[in-house]
Amino acid sequence: MGRGQIVQILSQLQAFNLAGSDANATNSKRSKAKRSKVEYFVAHGGESRQGRGSWKHGDKMQHLRRGVWARYRFSAGSAVKPVLLFVNGTRYGKRFDFVGTAQRVIDTRFKSHYEQRMHKQLATLGLSAGGQGA
Repeated sequence: MGRGQIVQILSQLQAFNLAGSDANATNSKRSKAKRSKVEYFVAHGGESRQGRGSWKHGDKMQHLRRGVWARYRFSAGSAVKPVLLFVNGTRYGKRFDFVGTAQRVIDTRFKSHYEQRMHKQLATLGLSAGGQGA
């Protein structure tokens, strides 16, 4: 999701809150023209507590899942696509052992790399590994 799309969503949902600026969409002709191709809206329904189905929100029946949706307008009609879906929560588990992998690489490679660099640096200074001059 790009920065521009985030700004569009916040503006159309009247949620753009930037100090010293009022970038929310209005009902002006110019503002409405910008929304002629894509319009963002929030769906509050989608799944009832008893299972999948639609439920009433205000005066409208909601059949879309909770989240931010985009309505695309075409000459022959319109289509809606989910942009952001709201979830109650999730559980994350450990997938990759980054620390363990890094430690194994250090254990196997660090000493040889260190010694190579040390010998190279000592050679540029005209010293040998034993501390004697060349």
